[in-house]
Amino acid sequence: MRLTAKQKEYVAKYLMDISKLAFAAIVLGKFVSPNPIPIWVFVVGLVFSLSTLGIALVIDSGA
Repeated sequence: MRLTAKQKEYVAKYLMDISKLAFAAIVLGKFVSPNPIPIWVFVVGLVFSLSTLGIALVIDSGA
């Protein structure tokens, strides 16, 4: 199934929003939690956030 340019734009915006929400959850969780978050959780969340942002930028640049 081929996506139209408008659909690609929507997918890119959706992935950027997911990236922002994941990063915000990591940062807020780090400061709000009374127990320290394990470093591996922080790293996995950061990698997820950056990878979704990267995919969104690739899709957006091709649209």
